[in-house]
Amino acid sequence: MKKLTLLLLAALSGLSAGAQTEKGKQWIGGSFSAGHNKIQESLNYTEVGLMQATRKQNSFQLGPSYTYFVADKLSLSAEVAYTHAHSDQTYDNSPNPQMNSGTAETTINGYDASIHLDKYYLYDNKVGIRTGPYAQYYTAKAKTGGMSDFAATPYNSKGFGAGLSLDFVYFPTKKIALIATLGGLRYSKTKYESENSTNEQTDFGLTFLNNAPSFTFAYIFGK
Repeated sequence: MKKLTLLLLAALSGLSAGAQTEKGKQWIGGSFSAGHNKIQESLNYTEVGLMQATRKQNSFQLGPSYTYFVADKLSLSAEVAYTHAHSDQTYDNSPNPQMNSGTAETTINGYDASIHLDKYYLYDNKVGIRTGPYAQYYTAKAKTGGMSDFAATPYNSKGFGAGLSLDFVYFPTKKIALIATLGGLRYSKTKYESENSTNEQTDFGLTFLNNAPSFTFAYIFGK
């Protein structure tokens, strides 16, 4: 009788945890990410020629998210986020000696929206991963300052991205979900427009545990 009771309790515990990802469940929450980059880059400006530069960038992103389970362990999510970044660019060996002691500052403010279709693979319905395709649209504006005689041209950007995401999922309680990005496969195409020029950039690559991971806190409700 004791063994039967323990087995029944274990089964009920599994059903309770599994209900967090069953069809019809809804999550509402918010995400946050922050990062710091230090990049060595080569630049070729028409006015001064080829030079080396060091760029330091701090950034953060935050926004709300909503998830609906269209089937057991299969969810459709929508996210909107605000992004802010500030970078300092120092020129190391410019042909113009006056620039080697100066720093150009750039501030970027933007927004993006994305949709995700995720499949969940969980151990004991408590911890595991989720993965699936996503699509994203983003737009941003950049302002510059710092050096009085030379600075990067202000620009507007917009683009889209798509790929496969990989996230870590943990349920500390029946009503709470914690998610952290691990990486994924990403394709993006961005258009940059300034007063004097228009450029496009295409990126494709695989990322894992990058320097600006995103963390999501979600509250679980529904039938």
